[in-house]
Amino acid sequence: QARLCRDILERDWSIAQALQTRVNAVLGCEWHLEAGDDGEAAKAAADALERQLRDAGAESDDGLEVMGVDGLIEELMGALLPGYAVVEKCWRGGGDLAGFSAVPQTAVTFLKDGRPRIRGEGEPEGIELERGRYIWHRAVRRGNDPARGGLVRPLAWLFCLGNIAVKDLAGFVERHGMPFIVGKVDQAGVEQERNAVKRLIRNFGPSGGGVFSRNVEVQLMESTSRGEVYFSLLQYLDDAVTKVVLGQTASSGDSAGLSKGDAQSKVRQDILEADCRRVAACIQRQVVPQWMAYNAPGVALPRFVLEYEAPEDRVQLAQTVAALAQAGFKADADELSERFGMKLVFNAPQSAGTAPDGMAMGGEDKAAPERDSEAAKGLRKMEMDIERLADSDDPEEFREMLSGLLADSSDAEAIDGLGEAIADLEATAVAAGAAEADRRLAEAARKAHAKKKGK
Repeated sequence: QARLCRDILERDWSIAQALQTRVNAVLGCEWHLEAGDDGEAAKAAADALERQLRDAGAESDDGLEVMGVDGLIEELMGALLPGYAVVEKCWRGGGDLAGFSAVPQTAVTFLKDGRPRIRGEGEPEGIELERGRYIWHRAVRRGNDPARGGLVRPLAWLFCLGNIAVKDLAGFVERHGMPFIVGKVDQAGVEQERNAVKRLIRNFGPSGGGVFSRNVEVQLMESTSRGEVYFSLLQYLDDAVTKVVLGQTASSGDSAGLSKGDAQSKVRQDILEADCRRVAACIQRQVVPQWMAYNAPGVALPRFVLEYEAPEDRVQLAQTVAALAQAGFKADADELSERFGMKLVFNAPQSAGTAPDGMAMGGEDKAAPERDSEAAKGLRKMEMDIERLADSDDPEEFREMLSGLLADSSDAEAIDGLGEAIADLEATAVAAGAAEADRRLAEAARKAHAKKKGK
C-alpha cells in the first residue's frame, strides 16, 4: 500500500497536484511558540526552543542531512495518503535539537502485532519506535488500524479508472484521428504481393493499415462521438479527486463549494484548520516535552502554535466601522491601524460644501448649532422690538427705543441684522404707503364717476 502511494504521486498529476495544494496550505502558515506561563523561566525556555527550531536543518551532523521545521511539517502532512508518517529526531550533544530526518513509509510494517515497526537489514519483523527518538503521526484516526486512515483507498479507485480512461482516449484518438490505409490485392497475387503491399503501408508511418484480397469486404465503422464521453469521464474523475482531497470541486473556471474560491490556490478553511491542529498537536506532544526535559526540566511547557486564522475581510470591516460610526460609536484608531495594516489618523468629517475653516463655499457662516440657535433668538427679539418701534407715533419715544436697540446690539452681526431689519421696514412702509395712495385715488375716481353719472 505504501508503494502504491508512491506510484500514485508519480503517475497521477491530478492527485499529486491536489495533495500538494493541501500540504502547501499548511506550509504557508506562520508558526511560533508561546510561553507556558508568565514566569521569566518559561519565557526564556520558549525563546530558546524557538531559536533552535528555526535554526534546525541548517547543517548536517555526521554526514546525515537533516530537515528544519518546514520539512518536518511537510513529512507529517505526507501522512494524508498512506495514513501515517514516521520522522526521526536528530539530537546533538547536550540536548540540542539538530533537526529531523524522514523515514520512508515503505520501511514501516505492522505485521507483527499491529503496531508500527521499522524494517532494516537483519530485522524482517522490524524494530520498535524508540520513545524520544521517533515522531509517529497518524493522518486521521479510523479505528485501530493506521493503514486505513489515509486517502489512498478511495484515490486508488480513481487512479485506476483514470488510467483506463486515458488509455481508451489515446486508442480513440489513434483510431479516429489518424488515416487508416487499406490495400486490396487480387486473389491470384495475394501470396506474391502481400509482403510488398505491407512494406508499402508501413512506409506511411504509424497510421495503421491492412492488406486484404479483393474478395474480402472491409467496412470501417466511424464513431458518432468525437471522444466527448472520455473527456467527460476524465473531468468527472478530476472533480472526484479534488472533492476527496480538498473538500470541494471549485476550479479556476467554476468557483463553487463552501470556500467560494479557486481550488488551485486555496483549501477550505475548515480542512486547513483541522490539518494545522493535528500537526501542531503532534509537535507539541512529541518534540516539545523531550527538549524541555533536557534543557529546562520543571518549567511549564511552551505551546507550539500554527497561525491558521483566515485573513480578515477589510471591505466588510470598513463597512462595519462605518455603520458603527453612524450609530454614534467611534472606533479606536490604533486598533484599526493594526487590523487594516496601515497607519490611520482620525479626522472629523465635514459637511458637504463646507470649507476646512467652517465657512460655507459661498462665504456664509456655518457655525456650531448652539451658536446658530442663540443668534436666531437674538434676531427674533430684535424683530419684535423693531415692530414696536414702527408702531410708535411719538418722536421722543421713537428716539429712546432706537437708542436702546443700538445699546443692546454691541456686536457687528447684530448691528448688521438691525440695519437689514430697518431696511425691510422701510421697504414695507413705502409699499404700504403706495398701496394706500392707490386706494385713495381709486376711491376718488369712483366718487367722481358716480357724481358724473348722477348728473
